[in-house]
Amino acid sequence: MQNLLLLLQLPALLIKWLCIYAIRLYQLLLSPLLPPSCRFQPSCSEYFIQALKKRGLLVGFALGVW
Repeated sequence: MQNLLLLLQLPALLIKWLCIYAIRLYQLLLSPLLPPSCRFQPSCSEYFIQALKKRGLLVGFALGVW
C-alpha cells in the first residue's frame, strides 16, 4: 500500500524538482544578464523555490506565480 502511494506521488515530485531545477538554471544563467526587477527579499525566484518545497507542487506553483 505504501509503495502504491509513493508511486502515485512520483509524477508530482518529479515535476516539482524539474521546476526547481529550471528556476535554478534561470538564477545562474539568465538572471545575471537582466537588470534587477524583484524588490522583495527573498528574491521572487527564491520565494518560488521555497513555496514549491514547503507547500508542494500545486499550492507552491500558485504562490510562486501569484
